Amino acid sequence: MALLLIETLDAEAQKLVYNSPHIRVVGEVSGAIMPPKSRVKRQWAGMLPQNVAERMTRETDQMRDE
Repeated sequence: MALLLIETLDAEAQKLVYNSPHIRVVGEVSGAIMPPKSRVKRQWAGMLPQNVAERMTRETDQMRDE
């Protein structure tokens, strides 16, 4: 079980959260506590070269067969 801070954008989204059978609302957080504004750097975002992607796919398939 994980404790998450969720920001709802409107009343309809908040109603969906409260009515979900898989989510238990523990309590509301005061406005003074805000999540960090920093974002994760996307330094590893991008595309792989074709030969690397093919090799990774082969190795993954090989590991699944073992």
